[in-house]
Amino acid sequence: MTFSFKIFRALTSINLFFSGFFLMMLLMTLLSGAVQVLAFLILIGAVFIHSILSLYLQKSLMDKSISLKESTPTGIWIMGAFALIYAGILLVTCYVVIAYHDTVMAEMWKQMGQLTEEQKKQITPAVLNSTMNVIIGFFGIFGLMIIGNTFLSFNFLNKWKNRDNTTDIDINLES
Repeated sequence: MTFSFKIFRALTSINLFFSGFFLMMLLMTLLSGAVQVLAFLILIGAVFIHSILSLYLQKSLMDKSISLKESTPTGIWIMGAFALIYAGILLVTCYVVIAYHDTVMAEMWKQMGQLTEEQKKQITPAVLNSTMNVIIGFFGIFGLMIIGNTFLSFNFLNKWKNRDNTTDIDINLES
């Protein structure tokens, strides 16, 4: 297996895990009546579906006897486009929070005014700041992983399409 194919497999698995987790959280939020999460539910669902379709593509590339459904290549492109939109939203959000970090932290600290006195003792500005930095860092990395997986899926989908035109495409050879 080439290094890029190994990365593709790893990113697909990671994206499948995290998008599935966030999808379940958003479904529970939607069931509680918060309709405003519907757009993010659709976008994170696209990342989830794209990861599943990427798994089928990987199986087909590893074993020529396994063929893809006729709709799978189109699904990879469409769900990949939605996944890129979601990744873009994540990265822009991370950039805005980093660029306006002091303002965001001040606003979040105002929101903490609703907590009880016991809770306020446990959540200090330093704890809030470090927690926010970890969350933003995670979502930035997750957005980059979505972008990487999507572009690798597009690349390997093109190799899959062209394998009928060439003598033999081998995922074990670097190209």
